[in-house]
Amino acid sequence: MYLIFKGNELKNLKEKLIIKKIDKKNQKNQKEKFVNPIKKYRKIVSLDFELYNSMFYWSICWAGVCAVSTSFKPLTRFDIKINPAIRHKFCGKDLTFPFTGAEIRREKLFGEVADRLLSHLTKDTLVLGHAFDNDARMIIDACAKYNVACPEFDYVDTNILYNALTGETGERSLAKLAEKYGIEFNAHDPLEDARATMEVAKAITDGDMLGFIKKHNIEPSRLENSLMYRGGLPIENTEQLEKHNRLNMPFIAGASQKTPNDLYYIDTAVLTRQDLMPVLLALVDKGHGFTSTPFSASIHITNNLCLDAPPDTVSLRALVYELGLDGTQFDFSPKRVRDARGKAITIEEYYKCAFCGFSKKGGKLDKKGVSFSKRVERSEHFENMLRAILSSGGRVCFEVGDSDYFIVLDKEELKQQGDQRLRTYRRYKKQQVFDLVEFSDFLS
Repeated sequence: MYLIFKGNELKNLKEKLIIKKIDKKNQKNQKEKFVNPIKKYRKIVSLDFELYNSMFYWSICWAGVCAVSTSFKPLTRFDIKINPAIRHKFCGKDLTFPFTGAEIRREKLFGEVADRLLSHLTKDTLVLGHAFDNDARMIIDACAKYNVACPEFDYVDTNILYNALTGETGERSLAKLAEKYGIEFNAHDPLEDARATMEVAKAITDGDMLGFIKKHNIEPSRLENSLMYRGGLPIENTEQLEKHNRLNMPFIAGASQKTPNDLYYIDTAVLTRQDLMPVLLALVDKGHGFTSTPFSASIHITNNLCLDAPPDTVSLRALVYELGLDGTQFDFSPKRVRDARGKAITIEEYYKCAFCGFSKKGGKLDKKGVSFSKRVERSEHFENMLRAILSSGGRVCFEVGDSDYFIVLDKEELKQQGDQRLRTYRRYKKQQVFDLVEFSDFLS
């Protein structure tokens, strides 16, 4: 039985879900349990998908299922060919299918075969896969595209099982694991992949899957309400614990919502850098929910700047202020910046392009460089300040040493520690300092 939060309990979630620091003596094997420990499963199902176009996770063209009892007694196995509902094949140069595009498009759509496939994925089933997070995303996206109820089940990955046995870290290919245990199979045939995955797991666990999971204290991952909870091996230190809890924040906040309004997807890079639970709880209070894939989301939250961002993209900064939250506790700095072709560019280049409609050759600043503290960057006045700089002919400088003017929220901020830009300013002190009000007056 999994944790379900109802009604007014959501209002108290923030206090219940605060990540507590743990003593160094007790760090090992300690973890906040957001889902219940190992339960009794009725069967184990190994599952694998092949995509017709790897750019679209809903374009499943072939699925393989291999079901056994918890003691690995064979129950059923089958594969299904599926119309991917997309014309262009894009799945890697070396991957070929035993069917043509015309042949596969004569098959039934995912929505028409979903019941036969997903009926094996139930709450009392333990799903087994290799690199299964990708397959879970395929299920979420396909269900969203065809308006099919997303199944709920626990799953474990063969890489987790292998690492538990050997003490190693990282991931290995299914071919490498199969070779190690003397298992032959035809790669990229989903039924063969599912069979090989099952046999690898049987070899690793010596035929006792549930006993092995319990012995090594493995927490199964979970798919519920289009959300993925990432389980795994015991957490060894506080840093891993915090990253684990942050990664699973959308699941904790939204897995119990059965009929949410808009679904939000949050970039993993944004999610794992800071505590976004106040944002998630504010969205839950408004009846919104979350999903673990961009395709199935109504709104995509990001700090990654891109010149051709889709219309459903919302910056974390804009969302925080829309929700009326205190922006000073969040990090709004972009993780990476891309141009319309996906090429990495500097932040300066991005702002030159993004605000080019406001820039002009002359103006009060006349090519002078302006830098600012991080508090200014995180304030609600930041976008307007950028536009004012560029419309006055100035340059945005994220490196303080390249600037002529340095902007702070107020002069008291100059005494504060911890902001690298403030320390750089104090090292050079060649910039003229303005607070936001003075800078606005200067430009007017």
